[in-house]
Amino acid sequence: YAIYKREPFISTSDVIFGYADWLNTYTGLFFVAAQDMIEHKYSHGYKRNAQHLKGDRVMLPVNDAGKPDFQFMEDYVRELMSAKREQYRQYVEKRLESLELDSANMGGYSEELKSREWKPILISAIFDLVRGRENNMAMLATGDTPLVSAKNGNNGLKGFVNSPKKVILGHCVTLNNDGDGGAGLAYYQPANMALDTHVTALVPKMEMSQWTMLFISECLSVLHGFFGHGLSISNDRAKNIKIMLPVTEDGQPDYDFMEEFGRKMMSNKYNQYLAFLAMSDTIKA
Repeated sequence: YAIYKREPFISTSDVIFGYADWLNTYTGLFFVAAQDMIEHKYSHGYKRNAQHLKGDRVMLPVNDAGKPDFQFMEDYVRELMSAKREQYRQYVEKRLESLELDSANMGGYSEELKSREWKPILISAIFDLVRGRENNMAMLATGDTPLVSAKNGNNGLKGFVNSPKKVILGHCVTLNNDGDGGAGLAYYQPANMALDTHVTALVPKMEMSQWTMLFISECLSVLHGFFGHGLSISNDRAKNIKIMLPVTEDGQPDYDFMEEFGRKMMSNKYNQYLAFLAMSDTIKA
């Protein structure tokens, strides 16, 4: 596996790295994508050491002189990145429209949270708990069903598999029971999925929007750091877990507030992305 690194870094002894006059962000990205075609020849039994690396060849576009056409590579990646940025810009603008929020009333997140009354709520009171069934993930064939495990990032996504034991319907929250640094983390899952045995799906007992579940996921993730290998979230513990949630005057979870707050936070994040794209275009110009 090869990557292009733009920033300074620290390397372990089993990583080989090199420099070249022609190397920049764009040619570097093109090169590592081209060399991925020979990645499969290496494994734990046949490592890419310095000797093997010197004999590797990679297919690259060449100029009339038969030399690598680095200018073409750079122009190609620049054009591809520009097209991707525009595609993402259009996507974000549509998502902002779908949020249907008044841009004049978007501030004061901290004040809104502090002004609400919060109470501990049993998660089993608002969710049905469904434990994952995939206990041998390595044996699952590659497919198109998302496999969610107890990871500490990337929304818990481990890969895509075929013929899982049970498909969990999407539009729910997953809670990591234990795992390598991910115990207690919760994620909103929009798609149908296969679920690792170290994860519990929280299926809402009533109608609940994705924005509300995103809010609750953040509240649940406060458990991260409390649970771990020495103290996992068993079925019995999960049923008795309480989390702090904003409530209405009658002490019930304020789902309307959570949804509105979730929409505002997502809108704020989308606008940050658009501002970043605008800055990138200015630097490029």
